Amino acid sequence: MLLGHASCADLTHKFTSHTHTHVSIHTKQTDRQTDRQTDSEAVCVRNNGLFQTTQLLFIALVFPAHGRRGNLVFGGENAHRGRGSDTRRQRLKRDAAGTDVVCRLQADVCFVIDSSTSISPSNWNLLLSFVSDVIGAFHVGADATRVGVVLFSSDASLVIPMDRYHSTRDLQRHVTSLEHVRGLTNTGKALYVTRTECFSPFNGEREGAPNIAIVLTDGLPTITREYSASQEAAQLHQMATVLAVGISGFVEDEFLKEISSWPQLENENFFSSPNFSDLQSILNVLVTQTCEAPLRATTRAPPAATPPAGRARQAAKITQCLQRVRGGMK
Repeated sequence: MLLGHASCADLTHKFTSHTHTHVSIHTKQTDRQTDRQTDSEAVCVRNNGLFQTTQLLFIALVFPAHGRRGNLVFGGENAHRGRGSDTRRQRLKRDAAGTDVVCRLQADVCFVIDSSTSISPSNWNLLLSFVSDVIGAFHVGADATRVGVVLFSSDASLVIPMDRYHSTRDLQRHVTSLEHVRGLTNTGKALYVTRTECFSPFNGEREGAPNIAIVLTDGLPTITREYSASQEAAQLHQMATVLAVGISGFVEDEFLKEISSWPQLENENFFSSPNFSDLQSILNVLVTQTCEAPLRATTRAPPAATPPAGRARQAAKITQCLQRVRGGMK
């Protein structure tokens, strides 16, 4: 039986990466005998149902089931909840020039801002202006995006709880007037306060809304006695998606990876700016990745595992069929 123009190489290319069934097939179209063997091998694969099964597996991996924690809000301010299947284009809207990103997201977002002495007064103003611009890309409201702020230096404290502001502009005015605390860099304590206070129902965190923490720092931790940044980050990852922003060359990428959430990729979970003046260059990508963070939180790296018994039996059938085909062609 022939399959027309469909070659075995084309078919096997589509599913071998998902099934780990490695089949060596010669596809040189040198004579009629080779053509018949190639078509027959393709029949083996198709008759054993592997192609259809692989399609279903691919769909399940790329489009995870709905109903997981977190709801996105798209469209107008009174849009309904739970439209997790809407497209990226509906979540993110750009102006005509494509420079400004606007995200309508129902989430609880906590900014964790470094306020140590290493940040000069002028750079402090640039940092607060950048945070204000990020906030300006979201619709802040009781039923939309809620925002809290943690400042840290030698110590850390929640300075704006999530249930304080339901207006984007009111929140921006408060953020740009935050006092520069100064001191050392206690990143571990900041992550602890984020987990225990910022993301707390007593301070406005909502059940069912995804938690997103955005950490902005210009250096490595200088206080590590009581609170370990790596350990606190690991605990925070259990309840929130963490995005890390490093400013200046004193912040190592490895540290940003360590405190950021999976998959720990630059410009997806962690971001770098050479100085405070260039922060605007990462504004759009940070807003975009923040808006998409709830979708990433429902997808984790697939663990390495042995294929299910049913799939293994299918692979064995295909192998046997291919052996018979090749034996008959000799």
